[in-house]
Amino acid sequence: MEGEKYCMRLYFYLKKLFQRYFTSFQKKILWSFLLTSIIPLISLSVLSYFLSYNIAKNKIFDSISYSSNQLNVILSNRFEQMKNASSLIQNYLYPLVIQPPQKLSDQLESYSTVRNNIIYLKEAYLLDNITIYINPQFLFSDEGITFFPTSELHKRGINEQQLSINTNKLEWILSENINEPFVVNQSYQKKRYLTCFITYQKKDTKTIDYAIFLDLDAQEVNQLLDESSTDSSINSYLIDQNGIILAHNNSKLIGQQMKKKIFNKIATNEEPFKIKNNQYIFKRNEITGWYIVTEVPTSYIVKNTIVLISILISAVILVIIISIVSSLFISKELSKKIRTIAKTIKSISLDNNNLISVKLPIDKEKEFKDEFDSLAITFNNMTESINTNFNAILNFKIQEEKMKYQLEQSKINPHFLYNMLDSIKTCQTLGRIDDANKMISQLAHFYRMILKKGDELILIKDELEIAQVYLQLEKLNKSMEFHWKIENEEGIENFLIPKFVLQPILENCIHHGINNVNTPLFIQISITYKNDAIQFTIQDNGRGITDEKIETLCQVLNNNAFRTNHFGLSNVNYRLSLYSSEKPTIQISRLHPQGTLVSFTIHQMISEELFFEELGG
Repeated sequence: MEGEKYCMRLYFYLKKLFQRYFTSFQKKILWSFLLTSIIPLISLSVLSYFLSYNIAKNKIFDSISYSSNQLNVILSNRFEQMKNASSLIQNYLYPLVIQPPQKLSDQLESYSTVRNNIIYLKEAYLLDNITIYINPQFLFSDEGITFFPTSELHKRGINEQQLSINTNKLEWILSENINEPFVVNQSYQKKRYLTCFITYQKKDTKTIDYAIFLDLDAQEVNQLLDESSTDSSINSYLIDQNGIILAHNNSKLIGQQMKKKIFNKIATNEEPFKIKNNQYIFKRNEITGWYIVTEVPTSYIVKNTIVLISILISAVILVIIISIVSSLFISKELSKKIRTIAKTIKSISLDNNNLISVKLPIDKEKEFKDEFDSLAITFNNMTESINTNFNAILNFKIQEEKMKYQLEQSKINPHFLYNMLDSIKTCQTLGRIDDANKMISQLAHFYRMILKKGDELILIKDELEIAQVYLQLEKLNKSMEFHWKIENEEGIENFLIPKFVLQPILENCIHHGINNVNTPLFIQISITYKNDAIQFTIQDNGRGITDEKIETLCQVLNNNAFRTNHFGLSNVNYRLSLYSSEKPTIQISRLHPQGTLVSFTIHQMISEELFFEELGG
């Protein structure tokens, strides 16, 4: 019984869930698209992850293997030098030991020559020691620096019987706790060497004639191993044919047997191989028969592939997001016809005076039309007359607005022109011919600039030039003296502004700002950057306007309406509103104790010519 109730609850829950997320046409398309794209994409991403990781790992191994090869070449060159040195020393010893001179003086001379040659080889090949053990019968066997009797071979942990097993063959060993004569190394400290030696014994004798030992400081090899590692976590070390560690950055491990499991892999030539958390790469040195082993921790591989993996994961996440967004977009577009029909039919109402008729799209070239197309044709026929009338009204309104804007743009205050002409006539009547001529020249220059700049948008520097010409005209026209100052930030004059917007504002400043007292009127124009916009501020020290008048002006500007008595400011406010985000565009406030502040903000706009000049420069 309880099981049936649980099944019923689950059934109703799933039904509700299905109804919420799977019933609409768009959601069905969306889910089907996601199932057919996201799941394969995730599978492909997982596969790409493993492929990318393996490729990156192989690249890292190739780099480390290349470093190991380079190290092997360097060590081979060093060991080759020791091998060549041993051959040269054998040649030197032949006339001294194998066929010695009979006379004592000749022996001493030959000994001196051999000794000097050996010293030269030691310095030339940068060897720590060259030691020769010879038969005690020779006079110079107790020399104690380069030549020693064979009875002292025990100091190297070896005896004559061991040497006689492999005579006339170059051998390589690790020599530990070697205490060389103080006169050679100036120290009693025991050292560790990588040594090559060769023993010579005549066939008809049972005793060795000489044994040559060439010692290379193990620290030199350790340093080469350290320098070859690209990271401190990577260990490179040298082992012999039996797995004995000959050189390692951990001195405690030198002379120890490496782990048998690792050495068995090396002995069977399995490269590369992995044991626990380490990857191993090894190279065999053909001269010594030793192995250079490089131990790479898995953490190093992960650390060096994390950037690639992060990029891959980020790319996958980005692709998934793009897929989801595109799925939403595509499903929206696929269901657009249904939504358009439903929305359009729903929006139609006889009581809706603001009805906007929308034609449903129909593919006329489509040979076989479906039910949606038939429904759209019927709907379009039904609303065709409404659409025609509405579009006619709409087009008329658009043309009206265009003509209105063009009319407002081309208007120049007729009162300004009338006043200027009247002032010129007055100057001529009073005999002020120079002032009249100046006013005519300035007025001609003023209109020439306005007519020359045919575009609605002009450079700020051109608008400022028009404003200055206007102010000079007014200064000639007015009987009272007034001054002005223009401040703008660097580079701001190259942005665009609607043409002829400053003149009406300046006209109001002069009209409302002239005092009856002797205080001269001062007008300051400031242009500054404001975030991504440009702010214009015009202020004066005139008598100003009343608070009631400011309130009336603000209402007119806020409604973006045209008033006959405020036509100039209304015109400017309407034109500036097309290029500003603030409402009202023009802000007017009263300054204390006197004066008026007018400000407006427009977007930063730049001309195409200047834009391409800066882009090309």
